[in-house]
Amino acid sequence: MKKKQKQKLLNQFRLSFENTRQQLFRTLEEKANELYDLEIGVRLNPKNAKEMLIENSKATENPVLTVPIDDSFTTIIKRLQKKEAGLLEQFSTNLTQEIANYWYHPVKTEDTATTVEEVATAPKAEKEAVAPKETPVKEDAKAVETTTDASAAAVEGEMTYAAFDEAIKGFPKFFTEKDDTTVSVKEKTAKEDRLLATISVTEVGQFEIEKALERKYKVKTEVIPLIEALAQTPLANR
Repeated sequence: MKKKQKQKLLNQFRLSFENTRQQLFRTLEEKANELYDLEIGVRLNPKNAKEMLIENSKATENPVLTVPIDDSFTTIIKRLQKKEAGLLEQFSTNLTQEIANYWYHPVKTEDTATTVEEVATAPKAEKEAVAPKETPVKEDAKAVETTTDASAAAVEGEMTYAAFDEAIKGFPKFFTEKDDTTVSVKEKTAKEDRLLATISVTEVGQFEIEKALERKYKVKTEVIPLIEALAQTPLANR
C-alpha cells in the first residue's frame, strides 16, 4: 500500500479533535472516582469554549472549578488524537491528582489553573509518570500539632497506637482499626471503607502498604513514615 493511501486510511480511523477531548474528559471522571472517590463532571463551558468546567456536586464550597483551555492544553489534545503512547494515562493521572487536591486540600483557583498548565506542558513519557507538583495544604492547627507530635515520636524510634491513631485522623477521611493481629489504616469512601495499610501487632517490623495508598502521591510521603514508626516500635511500648 502506498504511503499516502496508508496515511489516509489511518486518518479515517483517528478520533476527531472533539471526540478526543471528550475521551479525556470521561477518563478524568473515571480516574477521579476510582482513585479519589470524587464524583465529578467535566465539560466545556457552554458560555466560553476556552474554559473547562469541572463540577463536584457533593462539594459544599466551590463546587465548580474553572480551568482555562490554552494553547498548551490544545496541543495535548492533538497529541492524544495521534494516539501518542502512554500520554493519556500519564496526563489524566496527573491532572486528576490536581483536581482532587483542589477539593481535598483547597488552594486558590488561579494557583490550581497554573498547576494544570504545568501538567499540560510536562515532557512526554511513555513509561514513567510525571512527578506531581506539591501544592500548599491548608490544615487546621490540631492536625498540624498532631502530625508534629507523631513525627517527633517517629524520630525517637517509638510510637504508641494512641499517637498513631491521632496522627492518622489528621488526614481527610482516614481512620484506624485494631484487632488481635493487625492495625488497619482505612479511608472512608461513599461506597465502602478502603484499606490502605496493615501493621502487625504480633511481630515487629511487619506491615503492608496497599496500592490504594501508593496512588495517593503526596499523602503517602506523610503517612508511610508513621506506619513504619509504629511497625518498628517494640510491642510492649505501643
